Amino acid sequence: MGTKTREGAGELLENLPPNVRLCHLCQKRKQKLENPLPERVERELEKLALWDPQAAERQRQKMLVLYQAKQTGK
Repeated sequence: MGTKTREGAGELLENLPPNVRLCHLCQKRKQKLENPLPERVERELEKLALWDPQAAERQRQKMLVLYQAKQTGK
């Protein structure tokens, strides 16, 4: 669900009315906006966290910056 802007691009609604559910594609888009890291990167970070949780968190922050920059086209 979303609204259309003047340019025709959809905007994701943050506060949905009660009993309104998002379609599968919209859920994936929302999840991607909240966490842009691919699943394979998440798996690698989980493995690293087993050995060194602090290093995994530092790497996660670096990867978030990298993938957010890719999403915005920088």
